[in-house]
Amino acid sequence: MTDEIVGIKARIDQNRQLVLSSQGTEEYCEAASLSQAVLNDRIGGSHPVMAELSSALKAADYTRAVAASRAVVRLYDLGALKSPRLAIAREIGGDVLGLAEAQAQSAESMPVGEQGRLLHLAIAAFLLFPVYRYGRYSGNEKALEHLGSAGGCLRACR
Repeated sequence: MTDEIVGIKARIDQNRQLVLSSQGTEEYCEAASLSQAVLNDRIGGSHPVMAELSSALKAADYTRAVAASRAVVRLYDLGALKSPRLAIAREIGGDVLGLAEAQAQSAESMPVGEQGRLLHLAIAAFLLFPVYRYGRYSGNEKALEHLGSAGGCLRACR
């Protein structure tokens, strides 16, 4: 699990305790704040439950704040707090990896001294660099082996 997912899970688990009926106003306010943080980190501020939480807190309506906080916990449990931006980024990332792999394979099918080979490897490295630097391969030297010649080109570019 990534640090972000661990942090979100910890906040959700804390929320479970804070929204119990035996808690008081301070705990309900904390639960609402944690819920807002979870929504903001996972989806952004435009989620309908975020508006409900903000409205309830402004009106000091702790019953509504607790209900909205419970909704965040329930949405999390149902797996409904998925970031649409993250899904799109993963899809684009997959396409970029596919393009980079095609470039690397094209380069590997060419003779070593051929001019086009270096161009294909450079294109693959260009496409892969953000994925390697910031994505799933971030800092992982072993992952460069899986990237074949393009990984070698990335290694050389550092």
